[in-house]
Amino acid sequence: MEFQSLTEMVNALSLRTRDGGHSKWSYLEKVEALREAVRSVQGKFTVEAVYTSLAFSTTSYDYAIPAYIDRVVSVERKWTGVSATGD
Repeated sequence: MEFQSLTEMVNALSLRTRDGGHSKWSYLEKVEALREAVRSVQGKFTVEAVYTSLAFSTTSYDYAIPAYIDRVVSVERKWTGVSATGD
């Protein structure tokens, strides 16, 4: 499920906990719980991006990545079974 707002997330949490009227936990308590959950998992999940348009070279080790990438954890070249020298 994709949420467009924090209110949608709180509403979904309220339905899951059968607390639509906020009688067990207040709206603000639910907001803080969701924020704490997001903070606790930040950086623990990565998104793998595969760029097939890069042409690897045996003489160059600098490659440009898209500007929207804000943090690079690691860069790996996938082995294709063919060496750069044709061996």
